Amino acid sequence: MEELGSSSSSATPSNNTQQQRPQQPPHNPYQQTGSLPPNHFIHKARRVVYIILSGWGLHYFKFYQTLLKSPRIRHEWFQLGLASSVAILMIKSYVETYDGKIKKKEINYENYKQTTHAVIGLILFSTVAFNCALWPHYGWNSPILLGLCFFGMILQFLLIVPTYVQNLVGIALFTFFLQEYSSGTSMIYY
Repeated sequence: MEELGSSSSSATPSNNTQQQRPQQPPHNPYQQTGSLPPNHFIHKARRVVYIILSGWGLHYFKFYQTLLKSPRIRHEWFQLGLASSVAILMIKSYVETYDGKIKKKEINYENYKQTTHAVIGLILFSTVAFNCALWPHYGWNSPILLGLCFFGMILQFLLIVPTYVQNLVGIALFTFFLQEYSSGTSMIYY
């Protein structure tokens, strides 16, 4: 009987050690796997190059002048796109500044599902509105120009600077552009 008891007790620990494996962290597909950290100078320099090339592309198509002065731009659609962009900036500023910095809440998808979905809806609406506004003048170049504007300029800027600078610069640039757009005359590019 002792042999039976000893054999069963020796079998149990070996089964437990085989079942207990160290847990690996969940796979994150967005995790940087390169050897350089995300804020390395090379990454920032690459983003600055994207901004410069996109700025050149927008200048080549006279994008800013066209938005202010072309009669072929559908300005009612453009104004809807601007309104949704201002709403996106205000929601972003509120969540990041007030909830994140002042209230010290953790900003992630689980805590802000409805806000995230609202912003995604506003982004989709503004994309459609800007495409409808620019299409009569630029045609098939409209999505390319919007890509240069969003991916090449705005997104790269957001990846370079901290959140509080993003919000301040966004509000300042929106204020400037809305004043220029509403007056109908441009202080730039005469």
